[in-house]
Amino acid sequence: MAMTPLRFFWRTKQTAVFALIICSLTALGCAVDQAHLDRWQKTEEGPRRLSAVVLFEKYPVELRVRAAQSLIEMKPRKGQRVGLDRLVHGSLVCDPTFVTAGGPEEPCRRVQLAAETRAQILQQLVPIIITELGKPLPKPTQGGQATPDPSFKYKDAAYMMMTYDKQEIITNQALKKQLKSALTKWAMADFERKLNDRSQAYGMEQLLRLIGSESVAGLPALMTKENRNLSKIASLVAKLGTKTAKDAAGRKLVTIMKYVSSAKWRKDKEPGLKEANRKAKIEPTKKQFEAQMADYQKEAGERVFVSMKKVGGSAVVKYCLGVASDEKQSTKRRRQSLAAIEGHIDNKSKSQIDTLLNIAKSDAPNLVLDQAFRRVRELPRDKTAPQLYDLFKTKKWKLRRAAAATILAMSTAKHIDEFIDNLSRLARKNFNLPEVLTYGALLGALKDGDAKKALLKHTNKGNVRARLTALSYYFEYGTKKDLKALAAFERAGQRIPKCDEDGECDWSCVVGSGKKRVTKDVKTLGDFVKYCIVPKAASNVPKDEKKKKRVGKKTDSKTGKAMSK
Repeated sequence: MAMTPLRFFWRTKQTAVFALIICSLTALGCAVDQAHLDRWQKTEEGPRRLSAVVLFEKYPVELRVRAAQSLIEMKPRKGQRVGLDRLVHGSLVCDPTFVTAGGPEEPCRRVQLAAETRAQILQQLVPIIITELGKPLPKPTQGGQATPDPSFKYKDAAYMMMTYDKQEIITNQALKKQLKSALTKWAMADFERKLNDRSQAYGMEQLLRLIGSESVAGLPALMTKENRNLSKIASLVAKLGTKTAKDAAGRKLVTIMKYVSSAKWRKDKEPGLKEANRKAKIEPTKKQFEAQMADYQKEAGERVFVSMKKVGGSAVVKYCLGVASDEKQSTKRRRQSLAAIEGHIDNKSKSQIDTLLNIAKSDAPNLVLDQAFRRVRELPRDKTAPQLYDLFKTKKWKLRRAAAATILAMSTAKHIDEFIDNLSRLARKNFNLPEVLTYGALLGALKDGDAKKALLKHTNKGNVRARLTALSYYFEYGTKKDLKALAAFERAGQRIPKCDEDGECDWSCVVGSGKKRVTKDVKTLGDFVKYCIVPKAASNVPKDEKKKKRVGKKTDSKTGKAMSK
């Protein structure tokens, strides 16, 4: 039947509309050029159209690569990097979650890239990304406003491609190596700005973790006295760097610390501090200004110590041990220097170990000694115990106690005989009650053996120092069950060691309670057991004794009335 003009017009119109829909939504059957790609970056359906160009075999590889680049160049929409997500999860691969969320019009539902085709596209796309990463930052606008860094989106695209966990997108290892190298160079160029720029989809630490240790090899060179991100750089080197990188960072930090501690630092910072005072409308006196400057310098040094603690290294350890050994330095600074090398002493370095032990054996303030002994505890027992035992000869019982506690922190029950033997032979000066009670508590807590059994033989033999130490176990761990056995020692007549007048010794214990509390002098081993050990053991609750559950009627939490069982 011949078609009327009206019906012919209607059929032609339908065909044209259908073709237009196919052309606009999928770009099939239409000529696509760069103008289309540029326009689609801004339209609502643009991401899908660009994705279709990347996916469909109809288009030449060069055009598909330009479509992929257009997805990278696409501006964020409502804060979301839709172009990057579509490129990686909806074009280069068709991620099931992405496809499901895309609905029936998702191009990936109709076609997916073959591995060979993806490789062809990436063979051209990756070099474009590398080129963009190497471009310098655009100059600021005429008004001095910073121009957004266009390289961020290319870095983010590379990161997404390299971290997709369901399959390897860039299979060409040589190409991947080139991209990693370009990302490393990109990161090192203007590192501080990029480190702190929050407009990136992925932070600098995420990128450097991806690349690995080679990514931070260049960071030590950026650690200068002007750098405001020393702590962040130190963290990155500590987490990702090799020993070589950490050593290099440590050397730079020592150089910076020497500058921060110098008169030149004060001279350089004076103008800035004065300007800050002027803006704050503060007019300090000369003495007040000096105090301000001193506090400022201390804070600056403390920040460097924090970075040193992160990276360690032989240069850092040597410098910090030097500061800790210097009696002219303040107690706080000496203590901070020892805290900064926590975990960094080389247990194969005799010079480091000897220097640390010399500090521990010195007349340094208690805060310094405390840190020194903390560091000693991190070292192998066999390399430190002999020198620590030598400290038992000191007349300063607090120092001896610190050395003993350090030894016991590194010991097990099998070392009990060794410990008591050295203590009984060497601790001849100002042996004091507080230290002996400390030893009992620490000895009883030793693992890998029966501490109580090992100590028992020392309660009946040996000099008074050995017996006091062994019996002090019951002060912490004794119970009513031990009172019968302890009663046998109450008549022991061995005299308590004498102390110097300036020895700060106190051999006395308080017995009784309330108004009946009486202080008893301890003159013999028997007094020690009778006045110190027995009362305490009688009051100790055995650890394995279970608390009796209270039995009674339950009450309603709302009414407070008794509830029937």
